[in-house]
Amino acid sequence: IPGHQPLKDMHLYSAQEFNNAILSDIGTSGNITSVYIMASICIFILLIACINFINLTTAKAFQRAGEVGVRKSLGASRSVLIRQFLGESLLITLIAVILSVVFVEFTLPIFNAITQKNLSINLQNIGFIALMLVIISAVTGVISGSYPAFFLSAFQPARVLKEKHIGGSSSAWLRKSLVVFQFVVSISLISSILIIQKQIKFVQNVPLGFNPEFKITIPIQTGEAKVGYQNLKNRFKQLAGVSEVSGSSAFPATPTVRNLPLYRDGATAESAVSHYWISIDENYFGMLGINLLQGRQLNITTDTAGFLVPFTRIVVNEASLKENNIEPEKALGTKLHVDLNGQHLTFEIVGVVQDFHQFSMHKNVSPMMFIMPIPRMMDYSALCVAISAANFDETLADLKKIWKELMPNSIFEYAVLTDSIKQQYDADQRVFAIIAVFTTIAIVLSCLGLYGLSVFTAETKIKEIGIRKVFGANVSQIVGILSFDFIKLVVIAIVIAIPVGYYAMNTWLENFAYKIDVDATIFLLAGFMSVGIAGLTLGFEAAFRNPVDSIRNE
Repeated sequence: IPGHQPLKDMHLYSAQEFNNAILSDIGTSGNITSVYIMASICIFILLIACINFINLTTAKAFQRAGEVGVRKSLGASRSVLIRQFLGESLLITLIAVILSVVFVEFTLPIFNAITQKNLSINLQNIGFIALMLVIISAVTGVISGSYPAFFLSAFQPARVLKEKHIGGSSSAWLRKSLVVFQFVVSISLISSILIIQKQIKFVQNVPLGFNPEFKITIPIQTGEAKVGYQNLKNRFKQLAGVSEVSGSSAFPATPTVRNLPLYRDGATAESAVSHYWISIDENYFGMLGINLLQGRQLNITTDTAGFLVPFTRIVVNEASLKENNIEPEKALGTKLHVDLNGQHLTFEIVGVVQDFHQFSMHKNVSPMMFIMPIPRMMDYSALCVAISAANFDETLADLKKIWKELMPNSIFEYAVLTDSIKQQYDADQRVFAIIAVFTTIAIVLSCLGLYGLSVFTAETKIKEIGIRKVFGANVSQIVGILSFDFIKLVVIAIVIAIPVGYYAMNTWLENFAYKIDVDATIFLLAGFMSVGIAGLTLGFEAAFRNPVDSIRNE
């Protein structure tokens, strides 16, 4: 049904389904895109671990060549060897699962602190977790152990007993392909961190259209506070450290659940544009530093109105003019209409303010209408107090004292406006922190995979490396010799990672109405970072080997 959504989908899907509607601004919602990203990263990290097992097993295959030859010579069939090697893989996976459960139990408080969740292993979920761990460990063991099992069991006994080792050239293409995959994941994750960090910095530095500095908001929620609102406001204004006080039904960074579909003269209700409806007082725009572009501000003596009053004067923002196709120079005096509960209401525009961000950068600036309620209506949900920077703490203490004096039965609560604005991006900060942790894990695992590749490369060039070191080659020269094939793999990975990472990050950036441009430079930087990190690993096994051990006869 258009405009409706199942209740069970509101937490994860409301932001996508109702981008400009009321429901997307009620409470703290999740984001299904972030869930997909996190799940994909977990799968990729598990695949990297499987790839490492395959690479390390096949790269070190020569160490088990003699064992395979002896067992085959004594009559062991290939199926027996396959079962043995698969069994070893499953056993290793089972041990890893047990260790991972212990690790999760110890690190879960840290994860909960990062994600602002309260996850735990308890009697309600232990059965499901155990079942999933069994399935995951079985699938992981089979995936990581299948190729090594078939590869090792295929060794010819006569050859391995004679040569003592297997060069593994037949599996080189697969090993290199897996290393490329590892680098694609690592580069994509590093680029994701860079992009997310850049986007968060971008949205936190975009001009908001108002000044939030040194302002606190105080909720007016109890009946006692609503009755004593005007007296409280007057007492606050008398403080030397207070420059201005204003009331509103929804200050910036505060969700609003009220909107009206307005249409201009000559149009019909079918073409109505939804406007957020915010009640303000005379000091609202001045206190927040919102620019008045045309006309005047609302006046408490001439422009106040109650609920469902047939005619009311309002101030709108630039987005309202744009969405209603009203020419700016003709805005003043223009009538906007709404048909509500069988009653026709008319609003006259007496002022236009510059667009400002009532909500986060996840949303475009929406059409807004500002109305001044009659004093007895008390349509304000909060006070905003502008405090001088020099006496911020002292003035805050004075505000609390006055509140307790006038509102003895109501709890004093406040929020710093700049903090409220930053909290709009808490979920994005958590995504950044989680991806940063996952990226670190992926890089460590990828380096282990590179270690396996360097071991294999060193074994195939063992005598060459020994001779070069005897003739004075240093570590950097040896690493350079071994890096040629590696650099080719990294270049291939960068080429693949650019479109993959670009698509993934553009999908995440779709959550923002205001976003950075993603270019290839970020992915190239991520590629160079991967090369630098992996370069510390590459050649370690070969470059630091004793040259005497490398060139002596067996």
